[in-house]
Amino acid sequence: MLSHEAEAYNLKVIFLPFLSTSHMIPMVDMARLFAMHGVDITIITTTSNAEIFQKSIDRDFNQGLSIKTHVVEFPAKEVGLPVGIEAMNANTSIDMADKIFKGFIMLQPQIENYLFGEIEVDCIISDMFYVWTVDVAAKLGIPRIVFCPASIFSRCTELSIEQHSSHTKVESDCDKFTIVGLPDKLEMNRLQLPNWVKKPDVPFGEMIKSSITL
Repeated sequence: MLSHEAEAYNLKVIFLPFLSTSHMIPMVDMARLFAMHGVDITIITTTSNAEIFQKSIDRDFNQGLSIKTHVVEFPAKEVGLPVGIEAMNANTSIDMADKIFKGFIMLQPQIENYLFGEIEVDCIISDMFYVWTVDVAAKLGIPRIVFCPASIFSRCTELSIEQHSSHTKVESDCDKFTIVGLPDKLEMNRLQLPNWVKKPDVPFGEMIKSSITL
C-alpha cells in the first residue's frame, strides 16, 4: 500500500516487540518505517524497554508522524527481579532470563485489556514469542503478522530439531548428528545446541517450542 493510501484509510497498527534488544531494535525500526508511510503506529512495551528507543519515537512524533508508545508495567517484584531489569541480552544469565520470561508471560492480561479496549486496531505485528496474539487477532477480526529476526535457515534448523530430535539419537555430546530435511548435509553435535534445546522444560525453552510449531 502506498503512503497516501495508508493515510486515506487511517490504518492503525500495533507493534509488540519482545523483551530483548536483538528483537526490539529492528522491530522498532520497522514500526518507524510504517509511520513514515502514513500508518498510525502504537508500540507496546515496558517502561525500561521504552527508554531504549523513546527519544527516536518522540523525534518522529514531533516531526508530524503518527507514532507513540504505550507502556505496560513489568511485574519485576512478582518474578524476583530488581526494578528496571526487563530485557534479555547476550550476557543475561539463564536464571535471570527465566525470570524475565516469566514476567513477559504475565504481561498478557495488560496487553489484552488494552487491545480489547476502546482503541481501534487494523493489524497486529507481534514478535514470534507473542503466540497468543494469533487468538487475539482472530477475536478482533484483523490480521496478525509475525516478526522473526532470525534467518529462514536457522528457523528450518530449529523446526527440524523439534520434529526429529536427532540430537537425542547419539550417544555423547561430541557425536555428530544430521539435521534432517535440509537441501544439503549439515552435521552438529549437542555441544553446539542452544540452551533451550538442552533444557526444553524451562520457560524460555517452552516458549521457543511454541513459536516454532505455531
